[in-house]
Amino acid sequence: MRPPSSGTLRRASAQPPKRQTPCEGPRVVRRTTGRIQRPEGARQGQPPRRRTASNAQRRPSAAAAPEKLRCQPNGARHRRPAGHPRYRTGGPSAPLPKKRSRKKLWLSLAALLAALLVATYVVLIWPVFVTVSPSRGISLKAATEASGKRIMNVAVFGIDSRSDVAGARSDSIMIVTSDNKHKKIKATSLMRDTYVQIPGHDYGKLNAAYAYGGPTLALKTINTNFDTAVTDYIVINFNCTIKVVNAVGGVDVDLSSAEVKVLNDYVDNINRTNNTSAKHITGSGTKHLNGVQALAYSRIRYVGNGDFGRTQRQRTVMQKVLNKAKKMSLSKQYRLYKTIKPYIKTNMSNARIFKFLFNIALIRNADFQQQQIPDANQLSLGYLKGQSYVFPMSLSENVQTLHRFIYEHTYSPSTRTQDISEHIDTVWQQ
Repeated sequence: MRPPSSGTLRRASAQPPKRQTPCEGPRVVRRTTGRIQRPEGARQGQPPRRRTASNAQRRPSAAAAPEKLRCQPNGARHRRPAGHPRYRTGGPSAPLPKKRSRKKLWLSLAALLAALLVATYVVLIWPVFVTVSPSRGISLKAATEASGKRIMNVAVFGIDSRSDVAGARSDSIMIVTSDNKHKKIKATSLMRDTYVQIPGHDYGKLNAAYAYGGPTLALKTINTNFDTAVTDYIVINFNCTIKVVNAVGGVDVDLSSAEVKVLNDYVDNINRTNNTSAKHITGSGTKHLNGVQALAYSRIRYVGNGDFGRTQRQRTVMQKVLNKAKKMSLSKQYRLYKTIKPYIKTNMSNARIFKFLFNIALIRNADFQQQQIPDANQLSLGYLKGQSYVFPMSLSENVQTLHRFIYEHTYSPSTRTQDISEHIDTVWQQ
């Protein structure tokens, strides 16, 4: 049998033909299709493909290839997942999206937070502006005096917790001032028995205004007689004193032997009223008082100079509390506010209260100054129709003293205040 020639077909042997290893030779991934690109001339029976200028721009060379593929078995084509930025059918490849730097993100957030803090700080320390308000007794002269200054005034009315708050006379009356202009905290006690004009109710004691019309009329009476422009008030009952003194850990007060005896009587009375069990104070000197004992001390009237001494004791307790509260952190000051909030009544919004407390907190090392109106050198005690009064010897001079204390400059009373002053002069000099 004649062997077949080289030109004839051979019968397939049992052995499969040898496959060409797909990993032979360098391979480059096309950026456009993801296909494997062989070296030029590697195609059998085909001449090398000419590279045009457009192809050179569209298809990277082997040297510029960004990555290499692993060998795939059986010559399988490597495919990228759908949606991959390099999985395109033509045209230049799109650049990969740039990831935003975390550092830049944090810097942006920090800048935003700093801007918010600065804006909040500016709003909180922004000067006070008051408009004329006949319903509140604020005259044009008083409004002009109070506006444009970093000085906030709040009227504080103390009410006996055993009384009806809506109709009781205010047991204590104060104007508390946060003076960020001069870095001071001030408390002005207005004598409750002061003979003043009560709008709509002729003349009478200052504390009677609260009984006639609550804190609104009481505030209007203060503005009418003393040329003030106070718009905010806080009404507290005596239970608030107990809570706030306990919240700051008590206060240290110097006591005389006469004060100790009367103080213990008041402690017994408060214990019965509030179902508390505060102990008596023994001995005179500097004593650490809890809330009940501090309240009893504030109510002492018949030791020393009568009601003048009592207002002094009330200012002393307030000073001790503020001095300790100023040293607290902002979080503790906020908890202190939350403690006393159920025991107060106010026309101030939460933002207004926070502004007032924030301004006080800014004056950490400020002096605490006190004043009494009528001033001790500008008053006269007397009786009218069987009732005792504190008569301002000159209401106009007392108004000048008050404004000099709060705003620290001279002030000329309004015509309305001068007319009231002249009427009071005719009464107490009789």
